[in-house]
Amino acid sequence: MEAEPLFYKWFTTHFAGCENIHYHGWLNVPDAPFQAIANACIGTVCVSVSEGGAGATVQAMQFGCIPICNDVVDDATFLKPAGTGVRLAGKTPEALKTALIDAIKLLDGFSDSELQQMSTQSGAYAATHHSKAAYTQSFKNVLQQIDA
Repeated sequence: MEAEPLFYKWFTTHFAGCENIHYHGWLNVPDAPFQAIANACIGTVCVSVSEGGAGATVQAMQFGCIPICNDVVDDATFLKPAGTGVRLAGKTPEALKTALIDAIKLLDGFSDSELQQMSTQSGAYAATHHSKAAYTQSFKNVLQQIDA
């Protein structure tokens, strides 16, 4: 994030006093520090106007994090099975902020068993559809269609 000085300044200015938001710098997914963070979280928030299926969201889902995404990131992929996550409505920063607050309140109202079920569904969906084996098969299918 430090490579983007304007964003880094904005981020640190707006979130410096938030006890729930911690900046950890670069973390590798297979390493213990990332796994410890993912295992301590119930969800992952990814709001973007440019990514159609963010890899970071998929990686967090593989650890059971519930995806909280806008429709640009989700693109009917992560939240396809009902109960896997929360889709944020809206396109403007204000609408997305309101939707994110509503999503957090929604999740906060779920019981531990409901959250565990969503977490399990999220992890299972990511493991089935966003694994190396799934990507390999998808790529083979594309090559076969091109070759046909």
